[in-house]
Amino acid sequence: MQLPTQSAIHQRPANPARHGQSVRCVVCAAPLHARPEPSAHADCYPICHAIACRMVLSRRADMSEANFRHYLRREAQHRREQAVLAAASHARRIEETESNARTWTALHTFARLRAGPAAPLQLLLPSGPARARPLAQSRRARYRAHLLAVANIAAAMTPGTQPASAAAVSGPVPDATPSPLPGRLCALCGGGCCTRGSDHAYLGAPTLRRFMDAHPALSPEEVVAAYLERVTHKTQAGSCINHTRTGCSLPRDMRSDTCNDYACASLAEVQAGPREQVVLVVRRKRDQWSRDRVDLDNAVNGAAVLSEAGVRRMRVG
Repeated sequence: MQLPTQSAIHQRPANPARHGQSVRCVVCAAPLHARPEPSAHADCYPICHAIACRMVLSRRADMSEANFRHYLRREAQHRREQAVLAAASHARRIEETESNARTWTALHTFARLRAGPAAPLQLLLPSGPARARPLAQSRRARYRAHLLAVANIAAAMTPGTQPASAAAVSGPVPDATPSPLPGRLCALCGGGCCTRGSDHAYLGAPTLRRFMDAHPALSPEEVVAAYLERVTHKTQAGSCINHTRTGCSLPRDMRSDTCNDYACASLAEVQAGPREQVVLVVRRKRDQWSRDRVDLDNAVNGAAVLSEAGVRRMRVG
């Protein structure tokens, strides 16, 4: 995409149309197929119909000419960078879509699936951190400070005002066992949604108030101690302080509603589907929150067939 050069923006440009040149928007460099609308600055700053571009030009009235040219140059550079990122993101999506399709086809062959009325479910997963590291004392100190702050807020709340979490009160249907597929899917991911938990674990006053209601004999300091006792010596690198190699170190009734209720799109599909289904899973390197970044490698790093019978991993790469 052709964009205005810095020198062209620095100097007051002449009207390109007068010299037989194509006219482009001075902000986004989009070609102007129609003659620019007559105005006091049409010859100097031709503009397209995009609202964002017109908003940039509207700032001219509030600035000196030199300041406006500097501002315009900066905005044009920003649009240039956005265009590059958009093009890279589009190319990335195409490449990943084709790669996913190839891997799902390979999984279908690997599983030796026969044609039937129900096609296997094809899902894409992110990845949780692969490495565990010793927990830094600074992280533990930040977690403790956060817990103390929310525990004091929770202590001032009226007891019984927070409903019990769904995870604490719900259980399996009598004479039935829950499907193992959701758990197997999450285990294959390895906590790709947990990485933003940082040193707060999404724990707020409502969660601690519920815990206090369930354990009324505990003081706020003892509640904080109960949470700190469940922090392990090693946690997954770059993830929630409670994220361990085997999952969350907190029992479900101590976790936040954010953690208990969250389901990525793939998990929601498995939960909504029939119990006896075959799931073909392609996993990629990045976590749930960074997998769209074009500056990071997000190659396929795992593939598996999930069913009631178990998990069969296919080698990739």
